[in-house]
Amino acid sequence: MKVNQEKNQPFFTAEVKGLAAAAKTGAIGTPHVMGSGSGRGKAFLLMGFAEGRKPAGGYWEIFARQLAGMHQAPVSDFILGGRFGSAQDNYIGASRQICCTEICGRAYLSSVKRAVREYAL
Repeated sequence: MKVNQEKNQPFFTAEVKGLAAAAKTGAIGTPHVMGSGSGRGKAFLLMGFAEGRKPAGGYWEIFARQLAGMHQAPVSDFILGGRFGSAQDNYIGASRQICCTEICGRAYLSSVKRAVREYAL
């Protein structure tokens, strides 16, 4: 369970949406969201437990392929315009990540495609 101040509930709302979008691609594992809410000055996000373990051989290569696969998955069901970016703002820690699909999205998409090409070589 993650807990924060109630005023920070948007962090968890964005995380729930992001996890749902990532899970929908089928490319990478995501924790099961069991619930999210707020009250009495606190906000929370409850997710299924994931047992920690030492990474197996080839872990980072597998992770990189899954991450690249997630970024190449069709997005029309959950991304504005079905192209790139996000339908809502997100957070990196407590820092708000503003959604800008037209200009920022092109630069981001180019960087992802470049990284995938370089990795495939």
